[in-house]
Order: sequence, then C-alpha cells, then structure tokens
Amino acid sequence: FFNVTGNVHFRLAYPKDFARLIWRGNADFIGEIANLSGLGLDFTHYREYGLGAAWQGRKWNIGARGKWLQGLSNVHLANRRTRLKVGEEMYRLKGTSDATLHTSMPNQNTSPENYVLSAPGKGIGLDAGATYQFTDKWRFSAALQDLGFIRWKNNTHNYNLKGSVDYNGFDVVGNYL
Repeated sequence: FFNVTGNVHFRLAYPKDFARLIWRGNADFIGEIANLSGLGLDFTHYREYGLGAAWQGRKWNIGARGKWLQGLSNVHLANRRTRLKVGEEMYRLKGTSDATLHTSMPNQNTSPENYVLSAPGKGIGLDAGATYQFTDKWRFSAALQDLGFIRWKNNTHNYNLKGSVDYNGFDVVGNYL
C-alpha cells in the first residue's frame, strides 16, 4: 500500500510564571523576577511518502511501512535562560534572555507550488507492527510509529536572542499634547 500524508506538529511549552504573567499581569511580580526559562516552541511541517506491506499468518500479523520525508518548514526555540524583572518604581520592566531561534523555511518569495517542491529538509522514517494471537482470549501487539528523522540543511537561519532590554513605558499624553 502507498500513502502521501501531510503532517504538522506544534508544541508550545511555557513555565508557570509565564502563565501567571499572562493571566494576572505583572502585579504579582513587583520587586521580583519572573522566570520564563521554560518557554519553548517547536513547529514542523512535513510530507511523508510511504510504501508498506503486510503479511497475515495463522497466529502472526506483521506489517511495515518505509517513508521518505519531505521537510517543508521547521522552527525551534532553544531557550536557555529568560527572565523578566518588574521594578517597584512605576513597574519598570527589565528583560534578559539567552535563547536561539532555529529556522529552516523556503525562501520568502516562494510561490505555493514551489513551497512543496523546494523542501529545505529531507529524511526517512519507518512504521512497523506485529500481532500474535496466543489463544482465543489473549492477543499480544507491538508497534513502532514515526521512527525516523529529517535533516534540515537548506535555508537554515539561527537568530541569537541574547542580552537585556529595559522598558520604562511611554508617555501617551505627552506625545499627543
């Protein structure tokens, strides 16, 4: 059997302090530091082309599918340390970060047709499974799914987010009067 499948995987990880900051604002952190180091992001869009076979015996059923993976786009945030300090005076904010954003995407001027054809990543994968009918009441099964990798070699960019920033707000009234 043959298949063509589009896949999108998205994961957003956030620490407790990030959720508190979004939900309750910065008042909980006045004079303290919000630890945002657990903030992470992973996004992968790929297409798989699979070719498989299955065999059915008296007690055994066995199947496997080999896959060629076409990586279309990938974003990964490696966040080593990110913090936000809320000052006691006028709630001034000081953010510090040590993170890297890794991307592999088609060129910006890529048309929808070329997006599919100019994949920046290539890889292979495997699905395999087996079932054994021990008795009429007992059956044992095992499976491996999505075992494989994609190597992102083309159109890769790494953005270092290292340093600090101070935000003292802005004067709305002073700018318009």
